[in-house]
Amino acid sequence: MPRPFAAYAPDTITIGSASKSFWGGLRLGWIRAPRGQMERLTQARVSLDLGAPVLEQLVLVRLLAEADEILPGNRARLRDQRDALVGAVAEQLPDWTFHRPTGGLALWCRLPGAFGTALVTEAERRGVIIAPGPVFAAEGGLDRFVRIPWTRPADELTEAVRRVAAAWAAVREQPTGRSGPTGRVMVA
Repeated sequence: MPRPFAAYAPDTITIGSASKSFWGGLRLGWIRAPRGQMERLTQARVSLDLGAPVLEQLVLVRLLAEADEILPGNRARLRDQRDALVGAVAEQLPDWTFHRPTGGLALWCRLPGAFGTALVTEAERRGVIIAPGPVFAAEGGLDRFVRIPWTRPADELTEAVRRVAAAWAAVREQPTGRSGPTGRVMVA
């Protein structure tokens, strides 16, 4: 691996998070910054939040101490889940396009039309929550995309894609390509 960007710029601030490495529900992160900037960053944080829960901090301390034993298994599991999702989407939704991710926890799929929001609504009716592209667009757009996380077990991901494929067929069969709104938006 190349050296991190911060190694070349001594005034760089870097951030990290436990949620992708260890568990998505462990919402703790950290900042590395030059000593001269830490007081300013600490003051800004104190004024903006109520602090991190003590129990979760203690859990993270233990996880970090055992990272060499924990992380390889987590990475292997996530790779297997990603590969199951990628394989299922490629097989069941061949008209969708995507790049096989080398990082992160979600697959971004480009649909052959601006049906992302309608698809998400129909998929939810079938018990699958995925995120439409527009919720990630500050100024609208991206309705040709959906975001599907691979944080569930491989068999669940395969079943979810089967249901999403059925939802996709239903959306494509509608004359306008749109389904009715449910009044509910959930980002998964």
